[in-house]
Amino acid sequence: MMLGNFGVTEENWREALDGSVQGYPPAPEGFENSESPRYVGRAVTALCHGLSASTVESALGDLSRSRS
Repeated sequence: MMLGNFGVTEENWREALDGSVQGYPPAPEGFENSESPRYVGRAVTALCHGLSASTVESALGDLSRSRS
């Protein structure tokens, strides 16, 4: 939902930073530093390697707690 608000895809997310995605507003300051892609990337990688969803959830929780 957040990415859709700015017309962002995997291919053009950098364009959203300067507002060059036609028909969409520029992404807010700090958008490029969002940790969501990091979490999603880790989850997808873990699932592709056959880990269970609960293991992935636990690993993501561990990651977020380590940054607090």
